[in-house]
Parts: sequence; structure tokens; C-alpha cells
Amino acid sequence: NILTATGDVHIIDDINELTLTASKITYDKNNDIITTDQKTIILIKNQYTINSKNIIFNRKKKEVTSENKTEITDNLDNIFYLDTFKYWIIKKLLRANNVKLITSTKDEFLFNNAMIDLNANEIAGKDITVNFNTTTFGNSDNQPRLKGNTIYSNKETTNISKGVFTTCKKRDGCPPW
Repeated sequence: NILTATGDVHIIDDINELTLTASKITYDKNNDIITTDQKTIILIKNQYTINSKNIIFNRKKKEVTSENKTEITDNLDNIFYLDTFKYWIIKKLLRANNVKLITSTKDEFLFNNAMIDLNANEIAGKDITVNFNTTTFGNSDNQPRLKGNTIYSNKETTNISKGVFTTCKKRDGCPPW
């Protein structure tokens, strides 16, 4: 009840709008679990591309996980780098650890933990650091940045709790606003 496929292997799940591509997969029929070796690409709803390795796709639980460094790109040119993740297929939710988001405007968001709603394009995270593009405030000599406890962001607004902000260069004695 174990099937191994090698080569250019594609698993297409039309119902959940998910395609998994790898050079080697193993399917455990008894547990309904697909595992991949090495590089794996997952396309979700033609909007998100996950590049990782050693993926575990639990078809019973409708979950995809990896304990390896992962890169996710979206169709808006945002790039997420994360250490580990779990993706709930039905809810279209992704939980990740040690997340670095580089936005299409080259702002950098760093989270210890984050939940990303791929359906609603929303993100919630803890222990946030934002390094804004140096041209954001009109003076490329500055290094604008913000730190906060939590963040919630959607297409319209971004809310950061207990945040501190500054535009000055990173140096000793640079006070936050």
C-alpha cells in the first residue's frame, strides 16, 4: 500500500485548487499521506506558489506541512520566507514561524509567528519589525522602521499594537517617535 513515483511528478487536486510538483513522491494509501523528497512546488489557486522541500500532504486532515525553509510568492509580487509552515487546505489558512515578507514595494516585515488567510489576503502576526523602503518618506539617507507586539493587515488597513517608529539611521541614541 505504498506507492513511490519519480521523475516529473504532478499531483492535481482540482477540488481544492492545489497542484503539487516534485521529482519524487511517496503515497501511503493506508494513512492517505503523500510525502515528497527534496524540492517541491505547490501552486494554490493560481495565486500562490510555495517552494519548499520534504512536504507532508495529509489528505485526510487536508493539511500540508513542512519543517524546512520555504519561499512563497503571490501574484502581487510579494515574497514570504519562512522556517516552517502548516497549511489548512479547506480554510485556506497558513501558519508559519520566523516569517520574512518582502512586499512589492520592497518593505520588509519580520514576524516571529504569523497566520495568513490566503482567501481573504489577511495576515496576523506577533513580534513585528517593519523595515520600510528607504525612499518611502522622501529621504533615502534615513532608515525608517517600526516595531510592535502584534499586527493585523488586510487590503485596506494595517494595525500594529504597541508600536514604536523612527526614520533616523540605525545608530546608538536614535530615539523612536
